[in-house]
Amino acid sequence: MRYKVKIRIMDKTANAAFILWDTACQELFGKKAATIVGDMKGEDGFPLEILNLIEKKVICLAQVQNDSTKRGEVAFSVQKIKLEKDINAQEPGESSHAK
Repeated sequence: MRYKVKIRIMDKTANAAFILWDTACQELFGKKAATIVGDMKGEDGFPLEILNLIEKKVICLAQVQNDSTKRGEVAFSVQKIKLEKDINAQEPGESSHAK
């Protein structure tokens, strides 16, 4: 069985659904998606890892897909994800673009 974590990212102009599979969850949280889903201990049942993302900026490499859980809602399947602070902490000359 595969687990996913679905998050909604928004700003003042728009919002979008993003699906985090194991690889993206490992990059962002250091945990697999199944572990995060199992750790529903935060406010309103949200995992604390997700709550800690509020007000943070992230950079995603994503692929558009239809999310079958919401009648064809467009969602972005995240291939890679980084917190903005992690991008800014890269070594000088190191590219932040996906290869």
